[in-house]
Amino acid sequence: METVIANRDARKYVNNLELFKGSNIFSMLKPSNDNVHTTRYVVYSYGTHFPIYICEVAPDGSRQWYRNIDKYSPTTSKHMTQCRPNADCLPMDTNSMRRIAMYGINGVALDLPMLLNINILTGE
Repeated sequence: METVIANRDARKYVNNLELFKGSNIFSMLKPSNDNVHTTRYVVYSYGTHFPIYICEVAPDGSRQWYRNIDKYSPTTSKHMTQCRPNADCLPMDTNSMRRIAMYGINGVALDLPMLLNINILTGE
């Protein structure tokens, strides 16, 4: 269950991979499945169209962080500062971040399609 927080408190939730909802920022946990063997913790600014940080957690517990290098708005830049994890992050563009959020890093390597505008339940 996500916790409603002040944005200034987001970093501690990000570092602990805890779900939260702030003012126009939030996190989601994307569990591993048959195609992706890592759990992804994703932090978004304003919506799922703009992931700002992603942490892939491998089955052995090791972590790999990614950060979005694209600029969107001054507010999103502030969100990135408020949420910055205390870890090194590999820089990625927005399209790569979307693929990592959906498929893990293999989605970038395999150039898998982004189905962002399709509801996976209804196909619309």
